[in-house]
Amino acid sequence: ERADSRKPRKRGFFLTAVVVFFRLVVTLALLVSSFLAGIAGGVVWHFVEQVSVFEPRMVQHLEMGALVIDARGQPIGRAGGADRWLVDYESLPPHFLEALVAAEDQRFFEHRGFDPLGMARATVVNYRAGEIREGASTLTQQLARNAFGLEGRSIYRKVLEIFLAVKLELHYSKEEIVEHYLNRVYWGSGADGLGAAALIYFAKPPSGLTVGESALLSGIIRSPSTLSPFVDRSAALDRRDAILRRMHHQGYLDAGELERELAEDLDFADSPAETMARQQRKHLLLRAAKESRDLVAFPDPGYLTIETSIDFALQCHAAEAMNRHLDRLEEEKRGPAETTPLQAALLMVENTTGEVVASVGTRDFDASEFDRVWNLKRPAGSAFLPVVYAAAFDSGKLAPSSLVLDAPIDNREVMLGGTSGILGEWSTEDSGNRWDGRIPAAQALRESKNSPTVRVGFQVGLDALGEVAARLGIETELRPYPGTFLGATEIGLTELTRAYTAFANDGRPAPRPGMIRTIRTRSGEVLYARKGEETPPRGIGSQTARRIADLLQLEGEGSGFLGGKSSTTAEYT
Repeated sequence: ERADSRKPRKRGFFLTAVVVFFRLVVTLALLVSSFLAGIAGGVVWHFVEQVSVFEPRMVQHLEMGALVIDARGQPIGRAGGADRWLVDYESLPPHFLEALVAAEDQRFFEHRGFDPLGMARATVVNYRAGEIREGASTLTQQLARNAFGLEGRSIYRKVLEIFLAVKLELHYSKEEIVEHYLNRVYWGSGADGLGAAALIYFAKPPSGLTVGESALLSGIIRSPSTLSPFVDRSAALDRRDAILRRMHHQGYLDAGELERELAEDLDFADSPAETMARQQRKHLLLRAAKESRDLVAFPDPGYLTIETSIDFALQCHAAEAMNRHLDRLEEEKRGPAETTPLQAALLMVENTTGEVVASVGTRDFDASEFDRVWNLKRPAGSAFLPVVYAAAFDSGKLAPSSLVLDAPIDNREVMLGGTSGILGEWSTEDSGNRWDGRIPAAQALRESKNSPTVRVGFQVGLDALGEVAARLGIETELRPYPGTFLGATEIGLTELTRAYTAFANDGRPAPRPGMIRTIRTRSGEVLYARKGEETPPRGIGSQTARRIADLLQLEGEGSGFLGGKSSTTAEYT
């Protein structure tokens, strides 16, 4: 009986112990969950506070340059900031949106800012591939990262990005998020935003993009510096094909459409003429930004329109002509083994106003951004001779018919290229040391004869020559030795071109050359107008100007009233 009476007590003790243990576990679990919930709540509250300082409307504030238009009213691009062309959601072809979500965010229209399923899928795909093939950030997260300048790869930054993405989704529709995203993303090769990318890569607006072009552009986003077709065409096309297959997998393309798109050969805007135009556009925008900043002070170039005197079509023709000329020189003079390209500069201005019609300061902007029109000074060589003869004719000491001596002259008197020997000839008109004795001054100028020009210069004097040169618009101080008579002083192309305008403009040089006509705000306020430029005083007499112009007139059928002067320096360049 005692044994039987002890059994219930054992069972009761065991059950009691189990119950106590269970309660203890539950209590601990509740404590742990409460603790974790507290931590989670604190973390959430922290990030809610962090994102409160970010204003959603910041995504609408885009860095943009001033709109630059040419003399025909055609846009060249944007200067002084991002060369960005805004697009709106309604103008996008449906297949572009399909390519975009296939490439970057397959569940964009389902999630609310971040996508746990997409993150898990990307993790698995990347793990299996052994490389990053899919991104884990949604379009909204990428927009948040871009708009709010989030940097680094820390977990903290990623969580902040997610909270900001959720906040953006609460303030903007999906369509607005896509629009802001596409206008912000960098697409490589200098393209800020989809509008610029479509123009740079395919010479068309986004509304005209084909399926294949849309897939290629959507594929660039992941790595614009390496997937640009202008950087690695093969890689860009491989990425396009991958996006097309994703579009097929997601039901946007059927099997036949996929095969046709994979076989399509895209027509990139990379022909020599298109490449030249793109380079000249970047070159002019850089110049427009520099010149406009020298004229007015403005805090936000995105609110400005800059009207220029540039004829962009003529600019491109001039650049192509210059390039052909340099190609020919390289082939003739340097041979195919020479890898360093020749460079040149070309400036065209309107004679009376000084407005720049074309300004080609570099042969290849991608290889060299240095602007040789505005920033380089070189010896003018025999192109300076008209200034010397203009000073002589204007002084009354000489006339075109006056005889001047073409005979050997001791180089110690000229001090050009050394102080010994006899001054020779190096002009393109006459490369030999032929002495013609007494010849008319007109002939000496036409044939770029060195020794008579030096003798004419001695009659004029260096001080008087410097005064005439300054009145013609040459601002560089001439070097005080006789070699200056033969163009030994380094001067800028803008100075020399301005001096030549006086010969065609009745002795009065044009105002300082410039390409900016007007600068206006978005509201129409005029901040600068070139028509207010003062007309310079007369530099030489009208009769002298006409004489020089006549002597520089080109001969031959069809030359009309064209005039000009070739130039060679003492180094035969």
